[in-house]
Amino acid sequence: MKYLFVSMLGLIFISSCSESKKETPKSDYELKQDDKKDLDSLNQYEALRLSQKYSAINNWEEKASFTYKLQERLEDTIISFTGFISDITINWNDPFKKYGGKQKQADPLGILNNYVLKVTSINSECIAEILINELQLKELERKFSKDEVGIGCFIFEVNKIQSMFPVLTSEGDADIHGGNEEDGYDYEVNSYLTYEYKKVLTRFTGSLVDYYIYKQPKEE
Repeated sequence: MKYLFVSMLGLIFISSCSESKKETPKSDYELKQDDKKDLDSLNQYEALRLSQKYSAINNWEEKASFTYKLQERLEDTIISFTGFISDITINWNDPFKKYGGKQKQADPLGILNNYVLKVTSINSECIAEILINELQLKELERKFSKDEVGIGCFIFEVNKIQSMFPVLTSEGDADIHGGNEEDGYDYEVNSYLTYEYKKVLTRFTGSLVDYYIYKQPKEE
């Protein structure tokens, strides 16, 4: 009987300790942060897997200094480029275009690179202009209709790398023939491109090989 009593006390003590160790339920914010971390890990894994599939060069941003080093190392290679889609345009400079003016080449099979996918890097001061065909364009549009997100890992073959220094500047030109309540002049604002040598923007051009669009947390 004595041993039974001691055993019961031990069970009660263990049970009380277990209850005291139970974690406080997480808040909605903490749960969302956990989901975000899980998605970040998934995205990094899928991006790395895709890079390895094509033996693409990744983490090249860490070694980027002067443009000539990027040109020597990355031109005519396949790279992994992480960024967000800023635009998609028609490729009027298609070297295989047979028609003049602003008419792109007829492409009934949707396999010619008639479009340019423009991606801005999230890891460096770089942009990419990647040639895609109509089939790839439609596939991208289907993914956007589901995820509505344009961030991803883009695997493409680089054919050219250039440095750019564009800055959009504006100034006011006084029109002395007009009238103004304050000083008697009308001002016409003109915008133009100048060059800022303190900040370099590097542009990559090439052709798309494959891509992975990052998954994002669902918004409620």
